[in-house]
Amino acid sequence: KVSSILSEVKKTVITDKSLFINTNMSEKDVKGVIQEAQNILKTSKRVLDIEELCAHLSKKFDFSYKQFAAILEITNEIKYLEGVYGLASWRNVNPKSIKDKAIIILKRAHRPLHFRTINKLIHENQFDHKQVTVEAVHNELIRYDDFVLVGRGLYALQSWGYTKGTVKDVIFEILNENGPMKKKEIVEEVLKRRQVKIGTISLNLQKNPEFKRVGRAIYSI
Repeated sequence: KVSSILSEVKKTVITDKSLFINTNMSEKDVKGVIQEAQNILKTSKRVLDIEELCAHLSKKFDFSYKQFAAILEITNEIKYLEGVYGLASWRNVNPKSIKDKAIIILKRAHRPLHFRTINKLIHENQFDHKQVTVEAVHNELIRYDDFVLVGRGLYALQSWGYTKGTVKDVIFEILNENGPMKKKEIVEEVLKRRQVKIGTISLNLQKNPEFKRVGRAIYSI
């Protein structure tokens, strides 16, 4: 024991060495909170914000949200990222690869980003001490279907509704899904999936024999 009001939590597999005020909790309580938090997250199978996680913890432990948060800071088994808690084994809170980090960066931005910007933000966020090159990031963006090239060097997440392919492919997909459409409607739909110039869309409609003009500024396949 360090003092009459301070106690020590020894470094273990699940905790870092820490000190805590023992007026209303014990080392057993600290470890109990960590274990219960792990159980809650395993059962939920999803990340939880501090309010939801603490609401569950409060059913077994009479501590404040601030105390719960302080306890969870000393464990290696639970990670906090972007306002939510998750198990350290979950890649969406504890990214292991360049791919994991790029997904988190894009989700934070809520918009497509250039691959150089993604690389820059990976370094700025300091997920770990690993250094990655622009080329390595670009290779991962090309390699995985999670990412879609939507403009010159711009990448988006496929989960946002973007699909792979050229502007021609995108137009074909849109017309195949909806039937004949006005040029204005086609342009609007393409721009939801690609960051390209309107002129590029018009040129693709005009030059590709797959697209037929069936009315005044109306196209079909």
